[in-house]
Amino acid sequence: DKRNIISVVEKIGRGDQLMENERYVAHYVMYLVEIGKKISEMETPIQEFVKICNSYLYGKSFIFDNVSYDVIISHNWGKPVDLEELSSGEKQIVSLFSHLLLDGEQENYIVIDEPELSLSVDWQLRFLEDVCRLESCKLLCAVTHSPFIFENSLDSHTVDLMEVTGQ
Repeated sequence: DKRNIISVVEKIGRGDQLMENERYVAHYVMYLVEIGKKISEMETPIQEFVKICNSYLYGKSFIFDNVSYDVIISHNWGKPVDLEELSSGEKQIVSLFSHLLLDGEQENYIVIDEPELSLSVDWQLRFLEDVCRLESCKLLCAVTHSPFIFENSLDSHTVDLMEVTGQ
């Protein structure tokens, strides 16, 4: 049976004419391929969430199990990590990106007061850029005291309120 299925898939790939009984196999193979594509599309946001969060974490990582559909956090040596054990900056990252990537909203208008709170300087330098790169981010407005939060590609889009107000 396995060889027959492989043979039908090869014929499909080459564009060969299929016999009647092979058309039934081809139908189910194509159905499975479509289901696989839909599952992959559904998993894209969670994979992006895991990728972004992992780019901020040190010594631990998010792991997405696409069989059980679970996301776990683990120390690099394998010990599980509870959300409560994350630093306040890590929690801020997880919270914001989970909302932006996993809540299903297609258009997010984001207003953040002092996004630098609890973030290291390295994280401040890239945090808002990462938010802006998301397809769902339609507008970002942030008020900050940090000289680092806009010290990146967003610098040309910043406004110094003291200069604008003359104060």
